Amino acid sequence: MQLDLGIIREIGLLGATVVLAFKLYVLKDLQQNTQNDLLVQNLMESNKKKDELLERTVSNFEKTMDSIVKKLEDIDKKIG
Repeated sequence: MQLDLGIIREIGLLGATVVLAFKLYVLKDLQQNTQNDLLVQNLMESNKKKDELLERTVSNFEKTMDSIVKKLEDIDKKIG
């Protein structure tokens, strides 16, 4: 964020201050955008992990239910 002496002479100290303030604003905006991008990336990774966990949970539930049904069918055959 440097201004050369020629620019300062042409636009004056107040103009140079305005230019530097604008550059600082742009840098802060870029920094905020970078932080937002990182947050979005982290949220997407977190959601992916949650989806994977949900898929495993559903799969385990289905296996458990299949096992229970098989045992009940076995019991029914023994009774019937």
